[in-house]
Amino acid sequence: MEIVIRHSKSSRGNLLPEEMNLAETCTGTPALLKVMGFGPDGTFQFETRNVEEALSRIGEKEMLWIQVIGPSNLGQIQEFGKRLNIHPLALNDIARSWGRSKMEDFGEQILVVGKTTLLDVPKDKLNVEQVEILAGTNYVVSFQETDYPLFAPEEKRLLEPQRAIRRRGPGYLLYTMLDTLVDHLLASLDTIEEWITEMEDEVLVHKRRLELEEIYKLKRVVLVLARIATPMQELAKRLQSLDGEIVPDVLDLYFRDLAEHATRAVERIANARLVLQNLQEYFHMEGDHRNNDVMRVLTVVATIFIPLSFVAGVYGMNFNPGASDWSMPELATPYGYPITLVGMCVYALILMVYFKRKDWL
Repeated sequence: MEIVIRHSKSSRGNLLPEEMNLAETCTGTPALLKVMGFGPDGTFQFETRNVEEALSRIGEKEMLWIQVIGPSNLGQIQEFGKRLNIHPLALNDIARSWGRSKMEDFGEQILVVGKTTLLDVPKDKLNVEQVEILAGTNYVVSFQETDYPLFAPEEKRLLEPQRAIRRRGPGYLLYTMLDTLVDHLLASLDTIEEWITEMEDEVLVHKRRLELEEIYKLKRVVLVLARIATPMQELAKRLQSLDGEIVPDVLDLYFRDLAEHATRAVERIANARLVLQNLQEYFHMEGDHRNNDVMRVLTVVATIFIPLSFVAGVYGMNFNPGASDWSMPELATPYGYPITLVGMCVYALILMVYFKRKDWL
């Protein structure tokens, strides 16, 4: 299975905080901005590539959600930073191509870096997606490099008047977005666990020999899931402990539920790693068992034929029976040759029956 991790975001760079304001505006097509304003009295939405146009709609509704879809250049990030007065460290995290999932509280703003996985079964790929979410008092800005509709469920719920998400603040939208990331992670984990169960059935029920390459591929995938789930669990617990205008106490229950989902993912991943480790050990034990079977058969064959070889060697010396009194008298026996062959066959048959009863054959 191929694991796709996008380490480089087009025209982004890993700059020091003090370098962000000095960076030149990158050329190329700016990222698409999907703008949605919402509140109890209605919604509006449109698309643009102009940051100023998007941010000018702040305040028209109770909440404004801007999705930055596609590789955003430093020029766009800088403009967001100037208009929203984003902390330089937060700008650096947004511009960074790849980072650990985390949460940073800057007082009037909260930055969350989250990750999830999208399992493409037909193409045998595991795509790892990173999303940066900046939440203010009346706005949320999310940065997503691909155009995959990660947050389509949130968009759909926002268009339904009866939904609670329309009447809640940025903290609740942040919760639903993180919950969607964890749901995608759990969906990928469901498929991985099905594959592991099938491998166990092939071994225990159908007695099929495992391929070590299959085990190592799944172990690598599970390791990637573990590196994503554990930080997500930590940031959910940190958000639960916050108390402010963006994330008030009333959302503690929701973030506790999010932390429980992430914890369940961590526990399931740990169990999957344990099962794969057991399958790997079983593979090596099975190989040792096959080698022992081969060595046992070779030992039995050698035990049978070494005495026969000795007898054949002794009587194959062909000394002249009349040359000395010390010559072998059996050489002059008229039926010595058939008697010797019959004796050797009887001896071999007795040993084979004995080894069979001992379950060595």
